[in-house]
Amino acid sequence: GNEPEYMALNPDSWMHLSKELCCKTNFGWMLSKCLGSSASATNKWYMVWDGFKCKKDCAVGTGPSCGGRAESWDELFDTQLACCTKKASWNPTDCLVD
Repeated sequence: GNEPEYMALNPDSWMHLSKELCCKTNFGWMLSKCLGSSASATNKWYMVWDGFKCKKDCAVGTGPSCGGRAESWDELFDTQLACCTKKASWNPTDCLVD
């Protein structure tokens, strides 16, 4: 479709059967951005280092504590408390406040 010319000229290296496979193969460091809105959120918790707060892996504005999509390298936790305890052990109480 709208791939850059360098990709069209070398389809064996760049073209994949699905968007997910393409993103995992070529853009693993920014997987959630590559997948865009078609990716499903996990609703698990991850540390947002700019502010030292644990936020939910969901689109901003779609629910309480949603911090946007987690990146592939973000460690995910089942609860906000678990995230804050592990990632902000020096001040887990402040981490819990939205």
